[in-house]
Amino acid sequence: MREKGHSVTNTPSISEPDKCSLIWSSDQFFFVFKLANYFTFFIYLFIYLFHFHCVCPPAHL
Repeated sequence: MREKGHSVTNTPSISEPDKCSLIWSSDQFFFVFKLANYFTFFIYLFIYLFHFHCVCPPAHL
């Protein structure tokens, strides 16, 4: 019975942050998107440089 009561109290607390997330999602999403773009760019750059260092053929992958 304690678990059921806990789940009931959890449901309203989950819905409240969702409303807050919708408010700052537009600005935060753009920042995360830019960060992800830079991150993927650096990963691609690292793979590019690593391939040139190893001089491995594409067949190896």
